[in-house]
Amino acid sequence: MRCALFAEKLAAQLELRATQLENHLAQANLNALKMQLHPHFLFNTLNAIVVLVRQQRVPASTKYVRRSPARSISLIRATS
Repeated sequence: MRCALFAEKLAAQLELRATQLENHLAQANLNALKMQLHPHFLFNTLNAIVVLVRQQRVPASTKYVRRSPARSISLIRATS
């Protein structure tokens, strides 16, 4: 009887630990993706501004620059 209870308790502890490790791995993967996303977002934003300036669409580029920080903040918050 004691062996069965010990085995059940051990199995439950191992299952809990496995779940914790899976959660930790998922969080690490998410953080890795976030770190890849931020530089790409910055590059795309700067590239869009350069295109607008080259097309001599200065008012549009100015508007984009003014809205860009808000976009960056909302993206960072969404991925944090």
